[in-house]
Amino acid sequence: MDTKTINFEGLDFTATIDIMHYLEDGSDATSSTVQQSLPDSVDTALTEEYAQKIEILGEGGMGIVYLAEQKTPKRHVALKALKRHNPTLEKLLLQEAMITGSLSHPDIIPIFEISQTEHGLEVMMQKVDGKTLQEMINGQPQKGEDLRFCISVLLRVCQALEYAHTKNVVHRDIKPENIMYGHFGEVYLLDWGISFNLDEAKYTQLLVGSPAYMAPEMLDGDASRITKQTDIYLLGATLFEICTGQPPHGGANLDEVFESIRQSIPQKFPDDVFKQLEHLYQFACQCTPHDRPESVTEFRMLLEDCLQHWEAAKLAENAQELLQKLKESVESSPSTTNDLHIGATDYFEYYIKSRFGFEQALEMWSTCPNANEGRMEVLLVMLEHSLAQKEVSLALSLLQTLQADYPEKVDLSAFENRVKELEADNRRAIRLLDAFDVSRSQEGRKVTVGGLFIVLIGLFLYGYYNHLTVGMSTFTLIRFSVALTIATLFPVGIFLKTFLSNAVGRQLLTTFICVLFGINFNRFVGHYNEIDPLTVMSIDQCIIACSLANSRPAIPNSFSLAILGFCTGMISFLIPVASYPLTLLYALITFIVIAKGWIER
Repeated sequence: MDTKTINFEGLDFTATIDIMHYLEDGSDATSSTVQQSLPDSVDTALTEEYAQKIEILGEGGMGIVYLAEQKTPKRHVALKALKRHNPTLEKLLLQEAMITGSLSHPDIIPIFEISQTEHGLEVMMQKVDGKTLQEMINGQPQKGEDLRFCISVLLRVCQALEYAHTKNVVHRDIKPENIMYGHFGEVYLLDWGISFNLDEAKYTQLLVGSPAYMAPEMLDGDASRITKQTDIYLLGATLFEICTGQPPHGGANLDEVFESIRQSIPQKFPDDVFKQLEHLYQFACQCTPHDRPESVTEFRMLLEDCLQHWEAAKLAENAQELLQKLKESVESSPSTTNDLHIGATDYFEYYIKSRFGFEQALEMWSTCPNANEGRMEVLLVMLEHSLAQKEVSLALSLLQTLQADYPEKVDLSAFENRVKELEADNRRAIRLLDAFDVSRSQEGRKVTVGGLFIVLIGLFLYGYYNHLTVGMSTFTLIRFSVALTIATLFPVGIFLKTFLSNAVGRQLLTTFICVLFGINFNRFVGHYNEIDPLTVMSIDQCIIACSLANSRPAIPNSFSLAILGFCTGMISFLIPVASYPLTLLYALITFIVIAKGWIER
C-alpha cells in the first residue's frame, strides 16, 4: 500500500490510524442509508427521551463522547456519537457497537443502547472512571510492585481477548492507551473501533492501527492477513512498554517507524527486569505470525508463569542472602557444645529460613536458577556444623536428605564416616549416661530410706536406754547391726533388679554390702576377742567412711561424709568416752544427708 497518498503529517505514532484518515468527503450527508441498514433492535427514538447529555468527556477528529445521565434507570453513562453526518462513519460506528455489544465479558465495556437520533447514530455504554494503563506507565519503566500490578492488569486484558477470540473477533488496536483500570479494580479493554469478526469481515486494503505497536502483517493494510496472532503481537508490544516505558516502534518519521515494524528486531529490557518477561515479549513479537504463541491463552499462561517464576527467583535471592548470614553465623558460633546456646538461635533460624526459601522457590519453579544448588549448600553447611557440634540426630537427618536428593552431585563418603563415628560416640555416651542414671533406683532408695528411718529410730532409743541402764556391750552392738542389716536388705531384695540394672545401682548395692559386712564382721570379731565396745564403734565409723569414700555418684556428698567419718573415728580412738555420742551423731548426719540427696534425685 502506498502510504504517501495519505496525509500523516503531525501524526502521533501512538495514535490509531482508522478509516477517518481516508475520508475526504466533508459534506453533511444524511444518515438515511445507515438507518435503512440498522437492525430491528436499534431504537430510532430521540436520545433526549431517555438520556440527558451533561458534558463532553473527550473528542477526536470525527467522534465525540459525552457524559450523560440515563433516566431509567437513573445513572451516568457514556454516549458516543459523530461530530457530523457521514454514512460511512455511521456504518463503522454501528459495526463497532454491534461487535462490542456482542461481547459479554467483565473486562469489555457493555453497550446499553444503540439509537438513531435526529443528530445521527448514538451509542450508549457504561461510563468508566479510572486511569488508562498509559497514564499509569507515564513514559517510565515499571519496577517492583508497580511492574507486578501492570502485568496483572495485562492478564485481565488477556482474559477479555481470550473470550473475544472464541467469537472470532480480533481487536487490532491493543495498547496501553486502550486499557482502563477503574477506581474499584475494574479492568476494561477499550476502543473496538477497528476490530472485526474474522468470519464476517469484508477484507479491505486500508492501513489501520497504531504504528508504534503494529504487527508487520498490518503494514500493507490487507485485512485478510490479520489473525488472532496479530493481537498476540500487540499484547507483546504492550508488555514492552510496561517494562521499558516506551512503545516498541519509533523513529524520526513514519518511514522509520514502518521499517521498525517490518523488521521487528527483538529489543532488550532493562537489566533489572526479570529476563523471562523479555523472552516472552520477543516470542510474542516475532515477525512471522506462526512463530508467536498459538493463542492468547498460551500467552497468558506464559505471562502467569513469568510472574510465578519472578516470585520464585526473588525467594531464591532472599534465601541466598540468608545462606550467607548462616555461613557467617556458623563461623562465629562456639566451637564446643558447652556454649552452644550462645548464638544458636541465630544460625538455626538462618538455616530454617534459607532452606525453606530455596525449597519454596523450587516448588514454584522446579528449574529456578541457583535454588537447587543453594539448597544443597545450606544442607552441607549445616551438616558440617552439626558434625562439629556433635548433634548426631540433625547430622544424620541432613545426610539422609543429601543422599536422597543429591546422590551424584556431592561426595558424601567422608560425611558418612564422620556421622558413623559420631553415632558410635553417641551410643557410648548414652550407655555411659544410662549406667550412671541415678533416677532408675530412685524408688528403691526411697523405700530403703523409709525402712532405715523407722529401724534407726527404734535402735537409737533402745541403745540409749540400754546405755543408761546396763551399759553398752559388743553383744548389744551385734544385735543392732543384725537388725540394721535385715532392715536394709529387705527393701534391697525387693528392688534388686532395679539396683542391678545400671552401674550406679550396682555401686550402691556394693556400698550397702561393704558397710553391713564390715560392721558385722568388726562387731563379731570384737565380741569374740572381748574388745571394748567403744573401740569397736570407733572402728565402725572408719569402716563406714571407707565404704562411702568411693561410692560417688550413688551416694551424694559421699566424700565429705567419708572425711567426717574418719575424723569422728580418730577422735573416738583418742577419746573413747566420746565414741558412743560421736557414732550416733555421725550416723544421724550420714542418714540425713543421704536421705535428702536420694529424695531430691
